[in-house]
Amino acid sequence: MIEMRQLGVGNDSATTQRLIASAPAGAAVTLSTGYFNLTDEYSRCVTASEAAYDVLMAHPSANGFLGAKGAAGGIPHAYTLLAHRFRLKLAQLGHQV
Repeated sequence: MIEMRQLGVGNDSATTQRLIASAPAGAAVTLSTGYFNLTDEYSRCVTASEAAYDVLMAHPSANGFLGAKGAAGGIPHAYTLLAHRFRLKLAQLGHQV
């Protein structure tokens, strides 16, 4: 699959969104990502789903930007913040976290 939105090619994101949305109730799904940055579309699919999702993501210490000077040094912590906010959103919606 390929994703080059600037050229109008988005089959990777379309396929991923369809896979997430098609998980049947009661299914166990694991999403794995080096960087936690779910798109709004993916987030909506996960929160609307009746499947059980586990998200596996890299620890901030595995990010090459950890310890970088300037704003780049905050990138690993930004991904952690995004994951934390998503977890809070799931809890607010009544999902088991």
